[in-house]
Amino acid sequence: SVALQFSFPQLIGSDGFFHLRMAHQPLGDMPWMPGSIFDDGWGNHKLLFHLAMTPFAALVPGHAAAKLSAAFFAALALGGLYAFLRHQRAPLPWLLALLPAAASWHFLLRLEMPRTQSLSILLFTLGLFALIDRRHKLLFGLSWGYIATYHVGLVMLPITLFFVLLDRFEHGAWRLQPLGATSAGL
Repeated sequence: SVALQFSFPQLIGSDGFFHLRMAHQPLGDMPWMPGSIFDDGWGNHKLLFHLAMTPFAALVPGHAAAKLSAAFFAALALGGLYAFLRHQRAPLPWLLALLPAAASWHFLLRLEMPRTQSLSILLFTLGLFALIDRRHKLLFGLSWGYIATYHVGLVMLPITLFFVLLDRFEHGAWRLQPLGATSAGL
């Protein structure tokens, strides 16, 4: 991932510079916002992503920080997917984890953008792990972290609802703790 990122000078996508700027001051003042489309108000709904980028922004100069953080988060996403598949005893988990990136250059491109997609995949995968293993406190924390990292974190709610419905048919009883944990976290 690092080799891919640094094989060309540009950042992938158009949001990388914004996220890098936010990583430099994730909790600070944004005097340039009134001159943007967000002049009527804006809340940092990707705060945890910007906080996760902050060490890269503090330690690595220029846009190399965005490239390095994107490579790191992409590796975490694929590593998390591999760990999940291995935990579920899937055959050839390393191959299945790399399959989305190998099958679609669009997926690989999105994965390498200095945006929240990679962390979204990681948090979703960890959320599935917590859901399947009935680790409700972890599911609550991951749901909270997911929604504070990326607004797409809401996807955990229908996935959890589907899980609860399947569990109902399999065991004959409603076990709503996963739905409560996910809802409370979100």
